[in-house]
Amino acid sequence: LAAADPVQTTAVKWQIVGPITLGLTLMRAGITADTAFDVAVRAVRSHIRAIHLRIAESLPLARQMVFLDEPMLTDLQDSSFPLSPGAAIDHISGVLASIEAFGMSGVHCCGAGDWASIMASGPGVLSLPVDQGLVDVAGYLARFLDEGGWIAWGVVGTDGPIPASAERPWRELATLWCALVRGGCDPALLLRHSLLTPACGLFSHAEGVAGRIFRLLRSLSDRVNTEATATRLTIGA
Repeated sequence: LAAADPVQTTAVKWQIVGPITLGLTLMRAGITADTAFDVAVRAVRSHIRAIHLRIAESLPLARQMVFLDEPMLTDLQDSSFPLSPGAAIDHISGVLASIEAFGMSGVHCCGAGDWASIMASGPGVLSLPVDQGLVDVAGYLARFLDEGGWIAWGVVGTDGPIPASAERPWRELATLWCALVRGGCDPALLLRHSLLTPACGLFSHAEGVAGRIFRLLRSLSDRVNTEATATRLTIGA
């Protein structure tokens, strides 16, 4: 915040651990399920309020986009999961509502999340890695986009070797988008309501590597904007 220009900064994105992942972490520390998730929801909402106010004071013109980081939602449908999908959705929905009071809310899951349940919790933005398995939930994604949702596509992997060029990430993204269009997604909405991001966080990468990832993202974004994938995003392409 100290380096940001309070006049020119009009948007800020930040994220915080979500209530389900925090609750599960507390359970692993020995706290009972009811107490763990109650404390998690209260703690996340309290931290969101504090961080939001700090940013608003420093950057009064900036609209805030806040993601709940929920890597543990990959196991939501497992029989051993301590919450039902409905209860998990309720916990997340309540926290998302507190974000929507001042900005745009999102949920990030860097694995194979239970996307139908995550979308049911009501995020404005869905942050997920580019994965061809998403074709299985094309109908849910189509409805999410139709209702005004945005998707932040984790198109550049961050958990292995960084691609030398944008070609492979572009092919993977275009292939997935084509399949989603065939599955019912509106191609125009896919283009208009998409953001391109790293697949996961950059905290483990040196500054130079992070810069390289963002240069790849700029190249990919320019390609989407200039080509608009007009010849590829068609039914049956």
